[in-house]
Amino acid sequence: MANTRFIGSIELGFQGSQMNWIDNNGLFLVSNNSLFGLGFTTTKDVTLFLLVIMHLKTTKVIWAANRDFPVSNLDQFVFEKNGNLLLHKGPSVVWTTNSGGTGNMMSGLALQDSGDWVLQRGDGKVILMCRCIRIMPYPYCVSVPMLHSPQPYWSMGKDDRRNIDKNGGELAFASIDGNSLRFFDESKVLLWQFSISDLVDVNVNATWIAVLGSGGLIRFFNLNAKGSSGTFDPCGTPKAPVW
Repeated sequence: MANTRFIGSIELGFQGSQMNWIDNNGLFLVSNNSLFGLGFTTTKDVTLFLLVIMHLKTTKVIWAANRDFPVSNLDQFVFEKNGNLLLHKGPSVVWTTNSGGTGNMMSGLALQDSGDWVLQRGDGKVILMCRCIRIMPYPYCVSVPMLHSPQPYWSMGKDDRRNIDKNGGELAFASIDGNSLRFFDESKVLLWQFSISDLVDVNVNATWIAVLGSGGLIRFFNLNAKGSSGTFDPCGTPKAPVW
């Protein structure tokens, strides 16, 4: 049975499988600005599915809950009354937020216009947030496995292309804002900033994502301009060590 997509948020007690929204490409929740959708998408094996957040125009997946444990079209995504989110694969749980016990203060799950999802209270205060359009907050440097042991080949702390460089606490998270890649400490103090695009108008209609490729390169893509990429490539090509 096909159901109608929810707009903006879903409430406690929600549950469903890919089959329930098969006529909506498996997506059951859409952000208010209709840019992002939350739901199920197929894998290379068309009988198995991932729970994802997707950029609707390009169908680019920007977050996935169960990459290592795809589920069937009848397996259930459940938003329990106690505030916990679960994804089942048969009798097993393959992904959960472990947020049980917050149900008495929670109003629901909201998919924000940024592509992030949040669990929030009735007054709008966020209880739990999943930031989806960002790169990895740790480690401080990227490394790739070479012949023997992992070899660091780029450290953001040593990169001289930062246009903002401030002292603060330890690095806690990163985000893409406008045409910049920004790094913050736990107190949300901006530590470092890199420009990822030649665009100078930060109000331009752009949605940037960072993609860490299997070869170790980080590239930036504007989802609203198909095929466009940023000019900032912090890592470069890894160089094999001399043994």
